[in-house]
Amino acid sequence: MTPAIRTARALTALALLALSSAVYLAVTGGVGWAAALAYVTALLAYCAQRSRADHHRILAVHDRARRLAAGELIEDDLPCCRLWDLSDGEVHGPGCLRPHDPDSELQEACCPDAFVSRGLTHTERCGTASARVDAA
Repeated sequence: MTPAIRTARALTALALLALSSAVYLAVTGGVGWAAALAYVTALLAYCAQRSRADHHRILAVHDRARRLAAGELIEDDLPCCRLWDLSDGEVHGPGCLRPHDPDSELQEACCPDAFVSRGLTHTERCGTASARVDAA
């Protein structure tokens, strides 16, 4: 059990308590307070859902580390995070399970200056240097 799931369970219990209080206040005539508690209920439910997602992420990280330590092959063709999908494989998200490989980026760079400057400057002998880059 991770701390995130404990937090999620506590937040869920508080959301249920706030929901029951909102229903009670709505029945007894405190509609304004009931609306405020309904908002608090929604906020607590959202936070509980995010804690559950953190719990699943932590379990996935531990499972991946266990599988790598055991020598199992992990399919790297699968997308690793939503940001990876949206950026066509260029950028990984902060919670990505697949570690970034800086060596592959270095091997794909056209020249050392382009690697360091992220493509803004090139060496004089670089074959991919364009006039647009030189004008910048």
